[in-house]
Amino acid sequence: VVEVAAVELDGLDAVVDERFYVVGPGDILLLSLLGELNYNYQINITPEGTAIIPSVGSVGVSGLTLKQAKEKMITKVLTRYRGVEVTVTLIGLREFLVSVVGEVRDPGIYTAKASQRGVDLIYSAGGLLPHASRRNIQVKRRDGVILWVDLEKFQRAGDYKRNPYLQEGDVIFIPAWQKEIGRLGIYGAVRLPGEFEFCPGDSLF
Repeated sequence: VVEVAAVELDGLDAVVDERFYVVGPGDILLLSLLGELNYNYQINITPEGTAIIPSVGSVGVSGLTLKQAKEKMITKVLTRYRGVEVTVTLIGLREFLVSVVGEVRDPGIYTAKASQRGVDLIYSAGGLLPHASRRNIQVKRRDGVILWVDLEKFQRAGDYKRNPYLQEGDVIFIPAWQKEIGRLGIYGAVRLPGEFEFCPGDSLF
């Protein structure tokens, strides 16, 4: 039996979406066997990114989404035990450091939980300065990958793809609004008329 569901942890306001949450060293999982055997194991993800399951073996989970990690661990357990129901639950979140630089009130290095997204750390840094960009914010990963935070799309449309989960070593860079990039004005019979900062990839269609 594979359990796949969103997880809400004590002390957090938001639900961890297992489709996007990436498992890493320091996370704590609870593995439960129900049926002919009844066991509960607390699994701490090691610095090497593995889950060591007693009497079963190790499972590499670092870099997998929580959903993928659950499925992989359950599949591994079922090769050892038959006729049991296996569930895996995230019960503890790792913490790490993230740098917030650019046009925020209090730039610096902040402690983040793996459940937090870009906008959370921007608020931790005191919020945006008046001339800061709201749509062209970068999350720079250690491997060189750059993700984009678009506060307009996230806050107005709930687009979580433009407000990514954070990872260890991320640098959040908030640039100033660039006049040469410009703004788009949308008026008339629309729900949210007004001027909006232009973002590459925007379209009027």
